[in-house]
Amino acid sequence: MAVIREYLRAGVSACRADGQVKTLGLDDISTSQVSVMAKTLDAEVTAFRPRPLDTGPYSYYVWLDTLSV
Repeated sequence: MAVIREYLRAGVSACRADGQVKTLGLDDISTSQVSVMAKTLDAEVTAFRPRPLDTGPYSYYVWLDTLSV
């Protein structure tokens, strides 16, 4: 599940994620199972996004990504 979650988070399609997982030796996972996992993750993200951000301590990070010419 964690491997598939990372593929889907990175924007890899369910079909391509299925192929990548098979290269790891997990031949028992079908494209439809990857799609079901993606739907489960969609539900988790939907529940996570509207959470209040004014409760509890949060660590702050700054991520910079630049391109120099």
